[in-house]
Amino acid sequence: MTWNLTDVTKILGLKARYYFCAWVFGSLVIFLPTDIKEQMAITIPEAIGPWLGFSTLAAFVLWFVLAVFHLASYIRRWLYGREAKAETLSFLETLSQEERDIFIQCLSLKKRTIHRNITDGAANSLKQKRLLVMASQGSILSMAHTIPKFVWEHIKANEAELFPEISDKNAMKEFQRRQQNGWMR
Repeated sequence: MTWNLTDVTKILGLKARYYFCAWVFGSLVIFLPTDIKEQMAITIPEAIGPWLGFSTLAAFVLWFVLAVFHLASYIRRWLYGREAKAETLSFLETLSQEERDIFIQCLSLKKRTIHRNITDGAANSLKQKRLLVMASQGSILSMAHTIPKFVWEHIKANEAELFPEISDKNAMKEFQRRQQNGWMR
């Protein structure tokens, strides 16, 4: 029997739980007292004994390496998620007036979801900045767009600093005038 690289990668590609099971089973077979082995009718030939110990050790090492690898990738994804959220929230400082109006409308209605035209430039810009997510279903003229939860929580927590127009009556009148003139659909 010849081994090539694809066979080795198939063995290493197994899930960590399989190596864990092989390690636990091998350890039980090796370390069980002989009277329990006899009651369970487990007999290990002398030629297999050293190989059983080696394969159990190899299964433990592979399980440990995979467990560390999965833990490291989980930590890496968690850190990347935090960085991505921080980057997304930094876009709130660079909003155009049309983009700000979308958020002001959501805040004044106290809703995270707003219906916008699929070709709306401000909504598309917010989608590119990951400040708005478009629903998968709807019509071309009225597609639901939702503010992600972490963005909404940040906006609600810092509403006065990010959107001081909401507390200004003149700015809200101007906003309502723009809305009545049909710029928002």
